[in-house]
Parts: sequence; structure tokens; C-alpha cells
Amino acid sequence: MPDIAPPGIGTPPGTPPEAARDSNPRSCGTCFACCVVLGITALRKYPGQTCKHLDGRNASKLCTIYESRPQACSGFECGWRLGFGSDFMRPDQCGVLVSLYGLGENDAAPPSATLTITDPELAGEWGDGQSVIQVMLRSLLDKGLDDVRIVRHDTGQVIHAHKGLIRQGHIIEDSPFANKHDPDRYEQLNFATFEPPIGRWERKEKQT
Repeated sequence: MPDIAPPGIGTPPGTPPEAARDSNPRSCGTCFACCVVLGITALRKYPGQTCKHLDGRNASKLCTIYESRPQACSGFECGWRLGFGSDFMRPDQCGVLVSLYGLGENDAAPPSATLTITDPELAGEWGDGQSVIQVMLRSLLDKGLDDVRIVRHDTGQVIHAHKGLIRQGHIIEDSPFANKHDPDRYEQLNFATFEPPIGRWERKEKQT
């Protein structure tokens, strides 16, 4: 199991996501990035579409259906809430929402992550080694994940780091693999990547 929580922040490696989120002192505050970025089947909301239940008049309770929100909302694993990254990397402050998958003990799928760029200026350029998006990607790869996607819904661009190789790609809006009558299409990320790869990475071994 990848060690997602960095030293001094979050919970010990192997802690179930629910326990990590509940024990972590970080709170959403005024951030509502997930309410825009995520596709939610129960709300018929596509990725990147601002949720119709957001109400900016109450900064402490932005969601007007919070108590009865869909399971896809209440069960969302925000990487920052789970302890990934430094305090300043809250999604609305760094321009990147980290979505983590496959970290639960009962999850059949291997661990992976999607980094969704919500503010390109804050996230920085992919080619800048000091940018927020680069720092986040390297950190996830070094912690053991070998399937990380960087996504921009406004441009359709995708960077996919998978099994040691990094490729560019794009979102496929009308994927031949997508069933237009499938209600889960709101939450699917269909994309294609190009050859050849634009880079490769090797996990840094921890110093003992």
C-alpha cells in the first residue's frame, strides 16, 4: 500500500481513507473545488460543471443539500484532506484537486490518483520542475503510485504517468467505449494517449 500521508501530516501508512479523513485536522473551509471538478451521477452533473446546489451566500456551508448529499460526494477522498501535500496545497489555494482511488482495504483496483487542474496559474506549467503540479506528481510517484493522471477539463489535455512512462493525451468526449445510456457516464474519465512517451520516471528509494 502506498504511503500517501507525508511525515508529520495525516495518518500512518495503511490507515483506511475514512479513518484518515476523520482524524485529520484539515477542513474544507471555503474550498469547494470538488463541487465543480467532480462528475456526480446522482446529480446528473458532468466534470467541470459547477454544482447547482452551491450557495455562495453562506461561506461556512456552501452546499445546500449537505446533510443529504449523494454518496459520491460524501465518500469522495480529497488527497489534501487525507494529508497529502503541505498545508498551502488546499485545492482552492494551489489550483489542483487531488483525487485518490483504491486506498481502502476492500478496494479491488490498484491505488491511483487524478490531479485535476482548477487554476492553471496557481498550478503552474507542466514543464516547470518547481511548479505545484510537478511537485505533486513527483511526490505521488515517489510514494508508490504508478498510475497518476493530470487533467484539464477546460482544454481536454491529459498527462498520464503509468508504469514508469509519461504520455500526453486528451479527453474523449464521445468515447466509443462509453455507453450514452449508462448513468455512470457522468463520473467516467475517458481519454487516449499518444506515442511515443514524453518521459519516464523511476521511484526514488527512501534513505535509511
